[in-house]
Formats: sequence, structure tokens, C-alpha cells
Amino acid sequence: MEGPGLRKTGYRILLVEDEDFLRRIFKLRLTAEGYDVTDVDSGEAAWEALKESVPHLIILDLYLPQMSGFEFLERLKANLELSHVAVLILSGLGQDADIRKGLELGAKEYVIKTKLKPSEFLEKVSKLLRETTPGA
Repeated sequence: MEGPGLRKTGYRILLVEDEDFLRRIFKLRLTAEGYDVTDVDSGEAAWEALKESVPHLIILDLYLPQMSGFEFLERLKANLELSHVAVLILSGLGQDADIRKGLELGAKEYVIKTKLKPSEFLEKVSKLLRETTPGA
């Protein structure tokens, strides 16, 4: 449902975050910016959501039940029909090895939750969508 002042960007985002509170906050912020957001709480649920609709961007936590974010990312990038989808990792894991692994597996951005400012997050999402989905 659209309210006054809400605009639609045409971009679809799949938000994969197992912490309910954070998922609701991120979805609220993204929806307020006009993005069409589907949110799920596990890697398996994210995979199922991809069968329904392919998003322009996946925002992916790494600590997930059933399938880790790393496993999900490997599976995504190995799938020829889905490998083009941009991924922004949003994680509490901030070790250099985790960041390197996420980027090597194909994520376009890696953001550490504890260092995140809401305005910076929205800027990264917007920039990534513009760079990875020309003409959308």
C-alpha cells in the first residue's frame, strides 16, 4: 500500500536477515525509499523466494539458519540464471578473512552492521542498484 509521499523506484530487493528486529528496520527504511522489498529469515527461505521473483539486489546476512550466507552466495553465483544478481553482504562478521571471502564469492559490497549509519546504507544500496541494473 502506498501512502502520500511514497515513491516507487521499480527496484526489487530480497532482504535476508534472521534477526526479526533488524529485518523489520531495514525493510521499513528500504520501503520508505520506494524499494519493493521481500524479506526472509533464512538462506533456504531466500532460495525459495528466488523461485517466485528475481530481485535486482540481495541484501544478505552471513549468520543464517539452515544455510549460511556464504553457502547461499556460492549457490547463487553457480546458478547461470541467477549469477547476475547483485549481492550486498550486511553482516556482523568483520574479520578481514570474512570480508575477503564474501567479495571473492561474488558480493559487490560488504557492510559491517556495527559500523553502519542508516544514510550510508541507503547510499550504498542506491549506488549498487544504479551500477548493476542499467535501464531498470
